[in-house]
Amino acid sequence: MNQPEENNLDLEGGELTFVKIKSGTLQYELSSSIKGDIIYTYTIQSAKDENGNVFTKTLKVPEAVNGVNTVMSGSFDLDGYTLDMRGANGNQYNKILTTMSFGVDANYPNPVSVSNQDAIYISNQFKDVKIDFAKGYFGSHHVETGWENTATNSFEKLISGNIDLEELSLKFKIENGIGSDAFIKINGISSIDKFGNVLLLNNSIVGSNQILNRAFRIDDYVYPTLKQFDLNENNSNIIDMLTQLPKFLGFNFDITLNPLGNVSGHNDFIYDNAPLSLNLDAEMPLRFLANNLILQDTLSIDIADTSVLNSLKLTIEIENGFPLQAEIAIGILDQNDKIVSYVFAPSFINSGTLDGNGKVSQISSSSHEILISEKDMERLKTFKKAVLTVKFDSPPNAGSVSIYDYYKLDYKIKANANVTISIN
Repeated sequence: MNQPEENNLDLEGGELTFVKIKSGTLQYELSSSIKGDIIYTYTIQSAKDENGNVFTKTLKVPEAVNGVNTVMSGSFDLDGYTLDMRGANGNQYNKILTTMSFGVDANYPNPVSVSNQDAIYISNQFKDVKIDFAKGYFGSHHVETGWENTATNSFEKLISGNIDLEELSLKFKIENGIGSDAFIKINGISSIDKFGNVLLLNNSIVGSNQILNRAFRIDDYVYPTLKQFDLNENNSNIIDMLTQLPKFLGFNFDITLNPLGNVSGHNDFIYDNAPLSLNLDAEMPLRFLANNLILQDTLSIDIADTSVLNSLKLTIEIENGFPLQAEIAIGILDQNDKIVSYVFAPSFINSGTLDGNGKVSQISSSSHEILISEKDMERLKTFKKAVLTVKFDSPPNAGSVSIYDYYKLDYKIKANANVTISIN
């Protein structure tokens, strides 16, 4: 038996002509009541791999025994296959051409009898398919995202304190890498600090409808379209939002894809690496005053043999490349990663020295010794973790300073240990 079929896929208003599969599988299930071995071949004429080979798979289905159907299931890899979904006539969409063929295994030793009571059941399903590229008409769809929060790592190690921003410019960018027109309405942008306090952006883009023109491509290179809005202290409350030291930025928007219908003639496109994206980009330099601005970094204390360790003296060498003075501390952690005691450095760390252009020209270097108590030593032996805390402040009467992306604070920690060694 040889049975070709033209399968129609329901894509909820989408009308696709080509799809390149990034990853996914074809899952099959077979059930046979035939009392003989069957050779089953499944071909997707519409699917070709990167070398132009048509997707075809062959399975041997063992005979049914004592009236019990043979059941088989499994999956085939679809990674890298391209589907031509234009159908047999080449001018349609959402069509996949397949052929199923069956025959008795030529090597089966006995005659095979088949009656109208025998049957072969087959199920084939695309599963977990991810698209690398698609072309066609994606339909007209309206999507309401609701609030979606994105973690920001810009302030992830700043745990408390205040910054007083003097000047700041941000660019809110909507980049459309999809080959489809869209309307987008920004319902809100929010800043959320670690305590859950929320500030909403106050700017004219909130509540307004924006037209996003489609991206275009040459061969497989995508040229996205860009819509940009400048946010600063004169047209928004963006400074208040960022001085909050946000842990998350929230977005809420509505988007309508292809609001005018199929104006491209089935030439919409999408690539996996060129989505529609929303970004906030800060423009440097940043000028601010710092007040009790605290940064934390977790340290792993891994000593091979702690059983012989009695006491520990740490030497911390600090190179401060910021125009901010600092104070360091080490917090000892318990089993729940809670700070149970502090060991403070004996002095402040001076700020870097500024030149006539307001940039750090000389790094401040200092060395500090800290003695770990016996009780804290036991905690370090057991839990092997500590927290380095650095508190930044603007120097007295220094005014606001510019912060550049190459400024950094480096530290090295050396240990001088008192140990007990037993010699047998």
